[in-house]
Amino acid sequence: LDKIIMVSASPNELHIYDPVSLADQVVPLTYIPLSLSVRPDGLAAAVGHSGEVSIVNLQTPAVSQTIPVDMDTGGIALASNGYAYAFPSETNSFATINSIQLSTSTLTGLSDTYYGNIPLLDATGNYLYVGSLRAGATTLNISGGPATLVSSLYGTLIGVIWLSEDRARLF
Repeated sequence: LDKIIMVSASPNELHIYDPVSLADQVVPLTYIPLSLSVRPDGLAAAVGHSGEVSIVNLQTPAVSQTIPVDMDTGGIALASNGYAYAFPSETNSFATINSIQLSTSTLTGLSDTYYGNIPLLDATGNYLYVGSLRAGATTLNISGGPATLVSSLYGTLIGVIWLSEDRARLF
């Protein structure tokens, strides 16, 4: 889809905006959106809420799934591997990251280190780079589905991580 995907609160909505035609398709959301991720193929989006994650089919357009999680989902990543990755809003303590298997709504927690909540998917789709405004950067392997820790650079690379357009370099 060559569209701009965005969320709003009050009213709680996901917008599929076409900048050429200026058309705006609106998908009502049950909960206040806290975070948003679009799957790399552009056909689905994940919206993080307080205690929930919504999966939105961007072709139909409609919410296709709502999955309960045990956090305020301040960061979300929707990968092409059948998983979404939910990160807590509060990142000043150790917190669990939820790997959500979309076909079963099964949550797998990872709480081994101090994480951020600004996830970026690498070009291969096998890794998440996670930035934090307070702690540093973390690399997670998602090639097998549930996230596993690769490295944590606590105290370094503090702030938002940016990827080059080809997703091959970190800034």
